[in-house]
Amino acid sequence: MCKAKQAEAKIALGDVFADQVAYCVEYDTYGVSLAEIGFSSLGDTVYNISIISADSAGFSAKATAVNLKGDNDDVWTIDHNAVLRNDTNACQ
Repeated sequence: MCKAKQAEAKIALGDVFADQVAYCVEYDTYGVSLAEIGFSSLGDTVYNISIISADSAGFSAKATAVNLKGDNDDVWTIDHNAVLRNDTNACQ
């Protein structure tokens, strides 16, 4: 069940990436907030999505699920190069 929930993080961060690319094409910089790039989550979500940093050179965004498995948090990140990482894996 834990791995299935991680799909939410991957999909959401993929959407953030797509929104950031579209935003950058129009404004020559990446957006500093989810609202600015037009991102929104639908329904109940396990992961909290946030933009860590953004400027004209790049961006990074994070998905965090607190206590995804027991007391373990699960953290994913993506950057402007579409590098997706599971920085803290609660499912191991």
